[in-house]
Amino acid sequence: MIFRLLLMSVFAGLMSTAAANGFGVRFSGFGTVGLAWTSQKNADFVNTAQPYGPGRSRSLDGGLDSMLGLQADVKMGPGLDGVFQVITGLTPDGRFKPEITLANLRYEWSENVSFRGGRLPPNRALAAEYRRINFTLPWPRPPAEIYGLFSAAPSNGVEVLIRTHQDFGTINWRLGSIISYSEAPFDNGASVAVSRARGTFATAELLRGDWRWTASFARPRSLTLNRSAMEPLLREIQRIDPHVSEDFDNNMTFPYLSFGGVYDGEHWMVMGEWLRRSGKSAWAADRQGAYLTVGRRFGPTMPYVTLARRLTDDGSGHYDGSPAHGLIKASYDVQRQTQSTLALGVNHELGPGVRLKAQVDFIRPDEASRGLYINHGPNYNVSHPSVERVCSVGLDFVF
Repeated sequence: MIFRLLLMSVFAGLMSTAAANGFGVRFSGFGTVGLAWTSQKNADFVNTAQPYGPGRSRSLDGGLDSMLGLQADVKMGPGLDGVFQVITGLTPDGRFKPEITLANLRYEWSENVSFRGGRLPPNRALAAEYRRINFTLPWPRPPAEIYGLFSAAPSNGVEVLIRTHQDFGTINWRLGSIISYSEAPFDNGASVAVSRARGTFATAELLRGDWRWTASFARPRSLTLNRSAMEPLLREIQRIDPHVSEDFDNNMTFPYLSFGGVYDGEHWMVMGEWLRRSGKSAWAADRQGAYLTVGRRFGPTMPYVTLARRLTDDGSGHYDGSPAHGLIKASYDVQRQTQSTLALGVNHELGPGVRLKAQVDFIRPDEASRGLYINHGPNYNVSHPSVERVCSVGLDFVF
């Protein structure tokens, strides 16, 4: 809270100074009004880090994608600018409240080298920087098979931005170090909160004509972690085999590796990604996801299809010799989120700055998987989950 107030005070002062000295201040905004329904009645379908959604909690839900964002871009002098962004949406504690998502300063040292510090945009996937600005996306929301693997919460840190020009295109580099805070709800009101993590990252973006390619690597290390949802199970593992429990606590680093690409031409749009989050602990199993989206434009309308897949690796084999192996296996089973999704949608431009989107998802969790749902009820069939539908409609706008 103190850090938020400090950020707001600093940027309010900077904007006042910029305006007083005749420098530029540009205000803009974006938002979504959405509604979603699902045939799943024994669990909730959610966007990233939401406590509830359509399904078991309610038949129709307007908070899944609805949000409002405001942004101020400030030009403070030669080579110095800043950005301040606030987004109001559904937060992990179940309230609609504003959150400072960007608050940083950038100094342009040369034409191709800049330094940026403050609250930075995410960096782990193709659409990570603008994942919460739905207007910029082809879908109502990014595929959870990829974007559910990392938090949308803001990070504070510093980075260097480098642009290089090659015969085959332009490469933009982001190299930095961050500290982040995030929390995510677990089933039925329990929550796990990564209160603090520190790490480094590197991303590369290749621009060539209508093509854009990205590669990203991040190495965050959890410094403090509330594992309340799994604490009873972990305490029992510690009682049976203290050495394994110590190994869990020592493995707090979770590297991310991703590759993505998009072709955005006059008639066709093709976009795909793969991301893996590695973990070496019974409360953070290895996970990976991928998707492919293909769309065809007909004037202002673009129908599209998306295929997505999430896998969860069972790492309990690393502890076959442990007397607590059965409980360790159970901890991995609880985290099993393997599923496939087929999405059919349409994106229609109603006018400048306004888009209407509709999408139907067909979600099939694998056998013995909870999928990406939360708030599972007693009638959710984990052994043989059914194929369920999620229908979404949303109006995205910028101003």
